[in-house]
Amino acid sequence: LVDVMYQFSLPWFRTIFQRSIAAASEEVHPGDQGEESGVCEVADKEEHLGRLLDRMNKRLTENVFRVVSQAVFSSDMLVLAFHMCAAIERAAGRISAPDWHLFLHVDTLSASSAAAHSDQTGDLAGSKMIEYSRLASFVSQEDGQPLFQWISPSSWKQCHYLSTHTDAFRNLCRYVVANPYQWLELGTSPSPLDVLARQPTTRPNTPKSDDGKPSTLIDSAAYDWTALDPFQRLLLIKVLRPDALVAAVRTYIADHLGAQYVNPQHLDMKELFQQATHATPLIFLLSPGADPVGQLMKLAVEERGSALHVDTISLGRGQGPRAEELINRAMVLKNRWLFLQNCHLAASFMPRLQEIVENLARPAGRTPAAEVDPNFRLWLSSRPSAAFPVPILQCGLKMTVENPRGVKAAMRHIFGGQSSTSLVTSHVWNEQEPGGPWKKLLYSLCLFNCVMVERQKFGSLGWNLPYEFTAADLEVAILQLRTFVPPGTRTVPFPALQFITGQLV
Repeated sequence: LVDVMYQFSLPWFRTIFQRSIAAASEEVHPGDQGEESGVCEVADKEEHLGRLLDRMNKRLTENVFRVVSQAVFSSDMLVLAFHMCAAIERAAGRISAPDWHLFLHVDTLSASSAAAHSDQTGDLAGSKMIEYSRLASFVSQEDGQPLFQWISPSSWKQCHYLSTHTDAFRNLCRYVVANPYQWLELGTSPSPLDVLARQPTTRPNTPKSDDGKPSTLIDSAAYDWTALDPFQRLLLIKVLRPDALVAAVRTYIADHLGAQYVNPQHLDMKELFQQATHATPLIFLLSPGADPVGQLMKLAVEERGSALHVDTISLGRGQGPRAEELINRAMVLKNRWLFLQNCHLAASFMPRLQEIVENLARPAGRTPAAEVDPNFRLWLSSRPSAAFPVPILQCGLKMTVENPRGVKAAMRHIFGGQSSTSLVTSHVWNEQEPGGPWKKLLYSLCLFNCVMVERQKFGSLGWNLPYEFTAADLEVAILQLRTFVPPGTRTVPFPALQFITGQLV
């Protein structure tokens, strides 16, 4: 289990499946039916059916990933994309079961195999370790540098396991030793997956071992790694270049599913709100230091003109009865939103909250849910917690809330385009005429904020003293910038802006 909050239900998948089929059917239209031949009509129908099925599969994959990715933390996003990609490739027969098993367990299998060999031979080091010592002794004729220092003992054990247990990698270790210059390119390249995609190169000169004699283990025929399928190349990188595995996995996903699965865009909070009903709770999955209150209030102002209809309560010890009272009142009043914050701090109230949510989802007439205002919305926030009810996670709409990682991610978070909950929307960006100082100053201010925040992560190496420049401070600074640089401004009052932004904000 990756995270206890990653919970989805079969009814949810059934809904996604039905929507995907409907959307694909609207996008694919049958071919021209004007042919007189019945054979042509059958061929057209078969072609149309094939296009329709392909489009359905694509639509279903896109929709499932889009919804699930918004409920997954960024640290687990690549795992989700790779798991979906590998599942599709395995179902299509492009990844064999033995190769997938090796990819997941080659390190454990190689360690167990080496231990069993050591027990049989009575040699604690084993012939595998002796062979690695011999491998490490080969040096270049040109500069005398070791040729195999980039291969670790663990990687060499895994390489031996592939050599002796798979047909695709038969005698792999012998090829590595006999052709060090071919493999040196793989070991030193920043993009080993690109190296494996082209024909290997060999060197005419033979490397020497530490005694000065040429290596003559086997003939120097190059290993044809282009004969491997894409997943086997990924497996080879996992064994010999584990440091490049993450980048190789990203490339593999982009090649087989698409670039949108490597850098997915989170759903806007407004889109999430539009999908919800009075019986569907909206759940924020929190990471340390993240707070969705500001975004929620912006959404409330955009939807209703103000945030007066939003009631908030931070749960904790003794807050359960108060929260239930607010829920019962908000359900019957008109257009009320209720936000229960920090549900992970009120474990004792969670069973009662589960009953309330289940009553909301029951058909009208069977419970008091018939009296619930259709515009009622229940918002919840919680950190990952085993106490949070699984039924609520399965029936609710989930969205992770976490601070961006890196300057680029922070800038993308600030400039959210059409996102109504972003700090700089397309309307704010284009509110002044082109050619003026507004866009340059706004971009510079946001970049300055991102750099300030990012450098805090390095402690005293970033700043001698901690400087607080939160999202709220940046919002105030943008408002001040709008005041001092109104439309039509050509001369920027830099001293005033520097004092207000640097000293006051």
